[in-house]
Amino acid sequence: MISRSRFYRMSRAFIVAIGLVGVGSGCGSGTGDIANVDSQGESIICFGDSITEGVGAPANRGYPAVLASLLGSPIINAGRRGDTTYNAITRLEKEVLAKNPFLVIVEFGGNDMLKRIPSEETFRNLAQVIERIQEHGAMVLLVGVESDFPFSSSGYRRSYAELSRRYHTALIPNILEGILSNPDYKSDSIHPNEAGYRLIAGRIYDAVRPLLERNVALTQRGRTRRMSRAAGRAMR
Repeated sequence: MISRSRFYRMSRAFIVAIGLVGVGSGCGSGTGDIANVDSQGESIICFGDSITEGVGAPANRGYPAVLASLLGSPIINAGRRGDTTYNAITRLEKEVLAKNPFLVIVEFGGNDMLKRIPSEETFRNLAQVIERIQEHGAMVLLVGVESDFPFSSSGYRRSYAELSRRYHTALIPNILEGILSNPDYKSDSIHPNEAGYRLIAGRIYDAVRPLLERNVALTQRGRTRRMSRAAGRAMR
């Protein structure tokens, strides 16, 4: 769990260091367009398949662990190898929604491609996952896995982008770009190695950081307004 004050301290450090910025390159929307950017949840949850679990890297060296180190905050790794978007729906309540999510990083689709599941079904399932997360008040960062898979198609990338626009999520359309085509970054034909996961963590960090900053800015603005109203009432 991450306290609101800790989010504030984290984002103040980011703002002092680099200034308030928009969502990094590769993301689908500016932070002002992201649904639930004023989220009041507590947990950052990485929800996905083997890429999220960290298959191909030593224990605790996958991208969620590296991301937690970059952010200086604990992160829940809800990755499970072999999962399809259908499995995501069955796990969603217990492993995500029950944990009071603040931000959920959703990474599914690779196993649907491997199993030749129709893309219409894949993205219908993903839409359901996003809807339910947003109904609980959390932000969503949608992570596409189309790029660099030898069996993927350009239709997946378009579908991730369309889904992101429809639901106003942050988006990384091609998280595996330049990784599975480079032997220095992969452990096998479909999984990164430790170095590859560090690249993934850096890309996700670049997308998450401005969401945290924007959330803190909104939270502080709301707090200031509440204090002003309370002071006004006290003076009457």
